Amino acid sequence: MYYALAWKPKPHTQAGTRPFSMHERSGASVLMACMAVLSLVEAVPVHLPLAYKWSSTAAWVATGLSLWGAVRMTAMSRAFRLRPTLVDPDGLVVRNGLLFRLSIPADSIRSIGIGADVPAGGQIIPKDTPAEVRIRFNQPLEAQLLLGFTKRIHVIGLSADDAAGFARALNDLAFRK
Repeated sequence: MYYALAWKPKPHTQAGTRPFSMHERSGASVLMACMAVLSLVEAVPVHLPLAYKWSSTAAWVATGLSLWGAVRMTAMSRAFRLRPTLVDPDGLVVRNGLLFRLSIPADSIRSIGIGADVPAGGQIIPKDTPAEVRIRFNQPLEAQLLLGFTKRIHVIGLSADDAAGFARALNDLAFRK
C-alpha cells in the first residue's frame, strides 16, 4: 500500500550508495500504470452487466477486484522508481521494483563484462532489454522474487538508464575488490 498511496515518497537509498534506475528504457513502469488505468476503465462495463444479469453481489465483488488490481498495478509502477539499484563500496543491490532483488557482495563477483550476452541460467534486469553489463559470480546467488519466491543465478545482465555512470560505478567497485 505504501508504494500505491504514499504522498511524494523519496527513492529508497542509503547513505554512501549510488542509485541507478533501470525502468525508463524498459517501459515497465508505464506498462503497469496503463494496466492500472485499464483496470479502472473496465470496472463499469463489467459491473453493469453483472448487476443486471446475475446479482449485485457479484457485480460489487468484480468492481472490488478491479479497484484492488488498479491499486496493485499503481504500486508496481511506482516501485520501479522508488527502488533503484544501489552500488556501494561493499557491492551492489540489484532491484527491479517489487519483482526482483539480488544482493551482490563485491567479493562474490568473478568478472564484469561490458555489452556481453547472458547465458542460460542467467537473469537480465530489466527483462526484454539488451544487457549492457554482465556480472558473473564466484558461486550462484539467491535472488528474491515476487511473492517470496527465490531463484539461484550465476550471472546477471543489467541495463541501467544511465549506462555510462553505472559502468563507471561498477569499474570503481571492481578496482576496490
